[in-house]
Amino acid sequence: AGCAEVIDLYSGPRDVDHEPHVARCGPSLLRDASALVPMVVFPPACKRVLLRLLVLLVEGGNAEGGAAAPGLLLTDRTFLVKAVGVMKARAVLRGRHVCDPSDLRVVRYLTAFRVPEPLHLKIDEVIDRALAEEAEEEARGGSGDAGGSAAGLQSDSGGGGGGGSEDRISAAADGSSDGE
Repeated sequence: AGCAEVIDLYSGPRDVDHEPHVARCGPSLLRDASALVPMVVFPPACKRVLLRLLVLLVEGGNAEGGAAAPGLLLTDRTFLVKAVGVMKARAVLRGRHVCDPSDLRVVRYLTAFRVPEPLHLKIDEVIDRALAEEAEEEARGGSGDAGGSAAGLQSDSGGGGGGGSEDRISAAADGSSDGE
């Protein structure tokens, strides 16, 4: 298909009743499920594991692309907002009203074209590592509250001192914007 045909496929309004995959579950079910997503609880363990993944992506992106990490596009909108939304959506699909750290696995769908290809090809391993590190921290009893430290990660509500994950993410992605 030419470029014009591709644009035509995605530019027009879509009628949910004529979408074969959506029509199978019914538009009302889809709307009801979508309405549940904002109500899903996102506990501190999920926040920590997401921040841990972002740090691993920055470190992996820097290793793959050098200090400037070309091809590393970790934006706050995608990885601090959309990632939470897709994790909550997975919880709804699994019939839960509370997010679980394992819901982090869906973030893999947000990394295409946002991390260097060699890193994206091993995203499942990176996610497994983030989950394993969080499980180890939890087993040590060091999970605490999300505002504190978790294996060197500091949330934005954490106490003094720099070097938190947001600082490292911002430093790695400094000057980049995905224009979304």
